Amino acid sequence: MKRKKALKKKRETLKTPDQVREYRKKVTRLNKDIDAYEKRNRAFQKKADAYNKAIREKGEE
Repeated sequence: MKRKKALKKKRETLKTPDQVREYRKKVTRLNKDIDAYEKRNRAFQKKADAYNKAIREKGEE
């Protein structure tokens, strides 16, 4: 969130085409980082759900 907020502030100060290109690169990188985080989070959640299911099933025995 800090990076996103910083990029929003930076967007307001862009003046040259080079600055715009650099800004777009940073936004693209942020989006890739967010996608990677979400992928890791889904994998973790899948493992946590499987673990919790195994615990519940073991408790029912």
